[in-house]
Amino acid sequence: VHVEGGTIFNLPDGSSKRISRGILCVRIKVPPELGPELGVAVTHLDHICDEQRLVQANHIIEQLATVFSDLPHLLVGDLNATGRDDYTEAQWTTLQAKHKER
Repeated sequence: VHVEGGTIFNLPDGSSKRISRGILCVRIKVPPELGPELGVAVTHLDHICDEQRLVQANHIIEQLATVFSDLPHLLVGDLNATGRDDYTEAQWTTLQAKHKER
């Protein structure tokens, strides 16, 4: 399933390119005592822009509610969700400066 959103880059020739993402959804048979099936989806969210990552996450939530409406399900993958604790003070300062440049 194609996922909405994604960072857009302007290329040297004047054109632009969006970094497209998707989700792969599967139904897995599990042992009978756990239920008939489990829905599993895997994705890789935008790594550049928080706003685009949020657009993608919201779209995935909508899609999973449709694709797995009758199943318990699990989303896995690289969600690129980082926080302050993931960086040293110097790294965080650099990230803040780069963010202000936008």
